[in-house]
Amino acid sequence: YMNAWMASVTIGVYPTVFTGIQEAASRVGASLTLRHLDFNAFDVEGLQRMMERDQGVIFLVEIDRHVSHLTVKRPTISVCSRSSFQGSISTIDLDPEQTAELAAKHFFAKNIKNACVITHDSPAYQARAEAFQRVFSQKSGSCELAIMPEQFQPKMRVGYVFTTGTIAQTYSL
Repeated sequence: YMNAWMASVTIGVYPTVFTGIQEAASRVGASLTLRHLDFNAFDVEGLQRMMERDQGVIFLVEIDRHVSHLTVKRPTISVCSRSSFQGSISTIDLDPEQTAELAAKHFFAKNIKNACVITHDSPAYQARAEAFQRVFSQKSGSCELAIMPEQFQPKMRVGYVFTTGTIAQTYSL
């Protein structure tokens, strides 16, 4: 299950993963079916039925914040999820600690000592934000957290970290 909008988006983590999946499928002659799931309106039973119907499933969304338990009967991969559902789902994620270290190193190399993390209130995004804040503070930087502000007006000499690509893409346009 891959969000249909992925085909038109050209930056961020998910489009990169999606492109790699398409290339790998092409090399081995596998076909992919795109399905858009509205995670604000789906039900767990419907998701379970869809997962049982296909030969394999790839979620390009963090499903662990939407469901507490799934019975997985097909090979399943989830990108940016933290739960492997008792080992039944292979998870692909950016390590928050390594990402925080890399971002902090970048800012300090640019002589930026103040940072702001633009995040979302979901647990996965909060964990990434808190990891950066902790790492940056340990290196004598000053860091604040902001939950998706309505308007984004960057300040000079402040480094910005976005814990979600969707927000970063919205603000970059």
